[in-house]
Amino acid sequence: TGFHLNLGNNRPNITYLTREINLSNDIDAIKPLLFDMPNPTTPSNLTKTIVFVEGRLTAQQVNHAIKSWLPPELHSHIDYVYAVRTTADKRNVMRRFQEGKVSILVATESAGMGADIPNVVWVIQLGVPKSLLVWFQQAGQTGQQQGIQAEAILL
Repeated sequence: TGFHLNLGNNRPNITYLTREINLSNDIDAIKPLLFDMPNPTTPSNLTKTIVFVEGRLTAQQVNHAIKSWLPPELHSHIDYVYAVRTTADKRNVMRRFQEGKVSILVATESAGMGADIPNVVWVIQLGVPKSLLVWFQQAGQTGQQQGIQAEAILL
């Protein structure tokens, strides 16, 4: 026997924040939010994060920019996923993200939904999503593990 307890959408462990940016594709606005320290040098300096973007090209550009801010030895800890990557690629990226081999995942809405990775600490949305519902679904990808105080940041 068992029972189902629905706690609704109340997620007190998620802090919702907004930051104003000049342009919806201002990739540089992400940089000060991503790192706990100015110059990360080890994977443990990277916080488990999903950066949601609109579109494949933006996903690739953000992935490239984040890697450019880090030393080469950390590049393998950054990856991206969107709907038109092959199924094998998407599975591999998501498995690596779940295992902690990828710390920062850049994703489009369609690729990031239902990820259910328990230890994501930050979700960052670059630009306004298609709807408020989409934003709350994306923000809900953070703070799924008990005891994590998470942040969902809308740029």
